[in-house]
Amino acid sequence: MKAPQSSWLKFSYVGFQITASIMLFGWLGYKIDKYFSISPYGLIISLVVGSIVSLYGIWRDSNKY
Repeated sequence: MKAPQSSWLKFSYVGFQITASIMLFGWLGYKIDKYFSISPYGLIISLVVGSIVSLYGIWRDSNKY
């Protein structure tokens, strides 16, 4: 018989997901800023998009359980 999985274990990936998403989009925004010379705007917009994407992923996964 399989033991029930703890509640905290289901969401142990959340910190990594948030960090990876924000870092990936931040890097992408940095590259966009350098390419188009629009200094802080690409980074700011991509960080906001990365935050929204990571929160959406967490919300979607939390509705599964």
